Amino acid sequence: MQLLPKIAIAMLLPVALGGAGALALLSQQWHHGDEVLVQRASQGLQFRAEVLGRQLAEQRATLRLLSAAPSLAQPDLATVRADLRAWSSGARDFEGLYLLTLDGQAMPGDGPPVYLGDRPYFAAVKQGQEVTAEPVISRISGRAVLVHVVPVRLANGQLRGGLRGAVPLTDLFELVAPGHSNPAAAGQPRRLLMDGQGQRLAGSLDAPLPPLQAPTVSDAPLTRAVLAAWQPQGGAIQRVHADGRDWQLMRVTVPSMSWQLLQVQPEDELFAPVRQARQRAWLLLAFTLALAALGGWLGHRLVTGRMVRLTQAHQRLQDGDLAARVAVEGDDELSGLARSFNRMAQALASADQRFRVVFESFPHPVVLSNLTDHRFIDVNPAFVARMGRPREQLLGRSMVDLGLVVDSETMLQQRADLLARGSLDAAPAHTRMPDGTERWALYSSRIVTLDGQPVALSVTTDITPIKLAEARLRDSQRLLAGTFDLLPEPLALIDGEDGRYVDVNRMWEQRIGIPRAQALGRTSLELGLWLDDGARTSLRQRLRAEGQLEAVPVTYQLPGGRRIDCEVSASEVEVDGRRIGIWVTRDITARRAAEQAIVRSEERFRHLFDLAPVALVFVESDGRLLSVNQQWVQLVGHDLDDMATLDDWWQLAYPDPQQRRQASQRFAAGVAGLTAADGRDPDRAEFQVHCKDGRYRILQFGGARIGEGLIISAHDMTERRRIEAELHDLNATLELRVQHRTQELQAALEGLQRAQDELVRSEKLASLGALVAGLAHELNTPIGNAVMVASTLAGRQNEFEQGMAQGLRRSALTAFLAGLTEVSQVLERNLQRAAELLGGFKQLAVDQTSYQRRRFALHEVVREVAMALSPTLRRAGVQLLDQTPTGLQMDSHPGPLGQVLVNLVNNAVLHGYASGATGAVRVQAAPAEAGWLQLQVSDDGRGISADNLRRIFDPFFTTRLGQGGSGLGLHIVYTLVTGLLGGHIAVHSVVGQGTTFTIRLPCVAPSPDEAEPASTEDIAA
Repeated sequence: MQLLPKIAIAMLLPVALGGAGALALLSQQWHHGDEVLVQRASQGLQFRAEVLGRQLAEQRATLRLLSAAPSLAQPDLATVRADLRAWSSGARDFEGLYLLTLDGQAMPGDGPPVYLGDRPYFAAVKQGQEVTAEPVISRISGRAVLVHVVPVRLANGQLRGGLRGAVPLTDLFELVAPGHSNPAAAGQPRRLLMDGQGQRLAGSLDAPLPPLQAPTVSDAPLTRAVLAAWQPQGGAIQRVHADGRDWQLMRVTVPSMSWQLLQVQPEDELFAPVRQARQRAWLLLAFTLALAALGGWLGHRLVTGRMVRLTQAHQRLQDGDLAARVAVEGDDELSGLARSFNRMAQALASADQRFRVVFESFPHPVVLSNLTDHRFIDVNPAFVARMGRPREQLLGRSMVDLGLVVDSETMLQQRADLLARGSLDAAPAHTRMPDGTERWALYSSRIVTLDGQPVALSVTTDITPIKLAEARLRDSQRLLAGTFDLLPEPLALIDGEDGRYVDVNRMWEQRIGIPRAQALGRTSLELGLWLDDGARTSLRQRLRAEGQLEAVPVTYQLPGGRRIDCEVSASEVEVDGRRIGIWVTRDITARRAAEQAIVRSEERFRHLFDLAPVALVFVESDGRLLSVNQQWVQLVGHDLDDMATLDDWWQLAYPDPQQRRQASQRFAAGVAGLTAADGRDPDRAEFQVHCKDGRYRILQFGGARIGEGLIISAHDMTERRRIEAELHDLNATLELRVQHRTQELQAALEGLQRAQDELVRSEKLASLGALVAGLAHELNTPIGNAVMVASTLAGRQNEFEQGMAQGLRRSALTAFLAGLTEVSQVLERNLQRAAELLGGFKQLAVDQTSYQRRRFALHEVVREVAMALSPTLRRAGVQLLDQTPTGLQMDSHPGPLGQVLVNLVNNAVLHGYASGATGAVRVQAAPAEAGWLQLQVSDDGRGISADNLRRIFDPFFTTRLGQGGSGLGLHIVYTLVTGLLGGHIAVHSVVGQGTTFTIRLPCVAPSPDEAEPASTEDIAA
């Protein structure tokens, strides 16, 4: 390596190594920093899960302690409720404490009991087991809660039930995710609480989401996307991609629970500290590199620049410029080196003048060359004349630089021998001159010392004429070998004495499949080409006797076992006293296969022709019939025994001479235009021919020429023409049948409309019957009370009369009058209640059995409907919440409006709630724009699916067919609202959340001219 690169390496290598070491150390720290951040986050998440586990354990321990209270072991419920009330007020962790009895009733400290016997965990409570149930929506508070139940036993050890404590899920989640109401705060990890099946319990990554609600694209798209990418059965730390970002997802299991606590944080936020440190390190490294570059520039200006100039002068001296000098600057070490170089250059110029006289006068080409790169130091005029180039173009360049060397490997070997022995005698050299001619020479070289440096002195003798003669001989040999190798037929040279291969050409290798190197020196028998050695011996003897062979068929077995058919031709020549056989092998396997394929093709054509599903006959150019297929015989019945020519066929097909002449002429005219392979119908007209069985068939002929012959096809059109005739007759009577069918359909439609009217009347009578049953139930209480009070009064009257018989006392009279007053008041109240019920029912019945128009208050109609439906609602466990204001007046039809409300409430009770489920139906009203009001009937039931929502107003559509649903209730509602009442109705429903019917009605109903009252016929329509 030269000095200047060493100086640059010495200056820059420490800086580079230091930077690389610092970069490696920083990279290790960065990677370790990422691991530390992930580990810390995982540890923090584990701590939160343990806190939650401890909190749940403490809650269960609290319930166990309270369940051992003496009051719970006593049968006195008043004491139990007092303790429950005190415990509930002091228990901050629980939403409330309840005594869950074995009949499924949850007894609170205050208020009525709540039935929880249908909860999944109640079966375990009845068996005396301690239960921590999956979170549910509380029927008491409507919030998502986690329920703990511990067994409670009486003093005698008998199971009394369980002490139930409900913990709000939001309070539990606050322990693991403080401030979870703002889940999207930047830089903060987000947490989710999941159950054992991977379903969300609480927490959100974007908008706040109620507990237990599954995230959707509309309300929590990020949460839904992350949970979709999460693999619950995967590792504790996962990397997921959602919302265009990469997220780190960590999972731990809550102790003593199957819950899983997830922490989700974007990687760019989690690894932000490490990335900031990385940026600062890059800035420091860039500053260090800038300082190193500045130091390199100063070193170049003060030291390496002067050394470069000295090196350039030395290079010019090496290139033969003896006038090269270096300017001396200053008095330092580099200036002394420049002075020494100038003195050396002057001495070299003097020695060169002495050597030049002898060197240039030598008659043979002489060169001085460097031993390291073999560049020419000097050349004499004889060498310049031989090269044909100016001396200046030769100095400082080597034979390789001049592009003269043909065989570089030989030249390199000769140079190595010269360096090893110090001399080289009569070494051959092959060069290519600039004009493209090639020259050969013999040169001798010696290593001599010139100015203290070893150089090569070489003298050259031209031997080009000798080499040209040898080249012409080699060209002739190569031409012969190339011709042999490029012949398109497999060719082999075989020794006539021992039968061994002397040479084979390329085509022989390709066809036989044996490499040339493997075949030479071996016989065809040794190569396994002959199946029978006797055949090989017979061929060689025949060649020896006749001198040549012509197209002798043989069979070779190739490597791999494949056999080929060949034709062998051979002749013998004498070369250097040896008899050499020239064998030509022609592969005829493909030709024989083609011949066999033609035979098989003819057989297949004959088979296809005979079995074709179309009737075919082959006719020669002279009219002879060569062949008919089976389908032809089946169709017309005639075979070649019945008809030998085409004329015979026409005589059989048309017994009448005139018809025969017309048909044959028409067919001949069509066939005349056919060309080879032009398959088409020769005549679009059809031929009605007479068949052998005596029947006439309509045939359509086609044809195609094959060579000089003609193939005729026949298609039977008889059945098709018969069907077309029947279709023609059918179309002629179609209009009459359509009129008859229309009358039948009209009659069926009228019958259907009458049936629909009857169903609507039955629906209204069924509704009225339900109201009557409800009224009877309501009247039973006040009338029964009145009967009981009257019986009591009769008893007291008997007592008073008996007392009078014994003598009237003032105290007895006072007691009788006081009892009489009390009985009268009770009797009056119950009869007044019965009168109110009868009055309301009378008004409702009058309104629903007629479409009378009057002015009324909306809340009165709603109250009457609520009163009439109260028994039905109580049996179903559904509340009717009347939220209509008192100031809404209407001039309309109260009967149809009441019918609408009854149908909507009954529809909600029947379809909106499962059997045994509780709920509430709300009736709300509010003024709309001027002259209009809006009425809403909503429930919190199961809702209506999107598919059913489009059809709920259709007549006879019901999801409870055979279970109390007729399919006409909502159809009647729609008809009354949009018809007689002159309004509009719309429905909105979310599955699992309930259904809302919104009705917009005019405060003043339309006049009869604008909208007639909807009769039963109108509803049916």
